[in-house]
Amino acid sequence: MPAFNTGSTSFVQSLPGNQQSREEPASRISNLDSLHHFFKIFFRSLKHSRSSAIINISGLVLSLVSFVAIWLYVNDELSYDEFHPDAEQVYRVSHSFKRRGDGVIETDARVPGLWVYELQESAPGHTGVHTFFKIRSAWLRKI
Repeated sequence: MPAFNTGSTSFVQSLPGNQQSREEPASRISNLDSLHHFFKIFFRSLKHSRSSAIINISGLVLSLVSFVAIWLYVNDELSYDEFHPDAEQVYRVSHSFKRRGDGVIETDARVPGLWVYELQESAPGHTGVHTFFKIRSAWLRKI
């Protein structure tokens, strides 16, 4: 790189066109220094405005806990039958009904009565039908 010296100042000659040569100094600030500075500023602002810091930190914690709870719920709902080796052949029967009082339509996975026997007779080819019911404790009955 051509350079020339004029007394005490040294110049670097520009290259033709848009190709200017520039030497950039290496950064002497490490990531550890930046992290130390961040925490120093954080604790200083925490000391000066405690109420704002408590509100911000509690909002952050609440949002993270809400995110994890929603993620766990969605993950569980999307994988309720994947433990079974033939998961693509597992079906869940549900029914809709109007709630007493306000008439809101709800969907429930429990089917009343002996509806399972009707399902077996009307749609042959099932390898097995299971019902769940609860009377003082959890029960599973294979039909």
